[in-house]
Amino acid sequence: MRELVAGGYLNVFYNVNDDTPNSGSANNIYHIIRFMKKFTDTKAVLTGHADSHGNEQANKELSRRRAEKLYNTLVNSGISPNRLTLSGEGVDASFDDSRTGRQLARRVSITLE
Repeated sequence: MRELVAGGYLNVFYNVNDDTPNSGSANNIYHIIRFMKKFTDTKAVLTGHADSHGNEQANKELSRRRAEKLYNTLVNSGISPNRLTLSGEGVDASFDDSRTGRQLARRVSITLE
């Protein structure tokens, strides 16, 4: 699991202007919860991102809401809040402005510690 996360393979993705994970991310959320319940010393940093469309401040707020919703899902599943940190980074400019790039940018990245 750590290798998947380190390689950037475990993210939770979102639709445009939405702070609820898309249906394709359900398995990723399940795997994160399962892993954190098994390895109780593991901590996670949840970093929300948005695509390049829209107002900068709105994207910053949206990215934070995305991270907060995932945080709440993990806590409601039994993960201690002390093991979680979150932030909203706003626009992820590492992806191009293509349709695919924007889809990949709308996510919460999980970093395990």
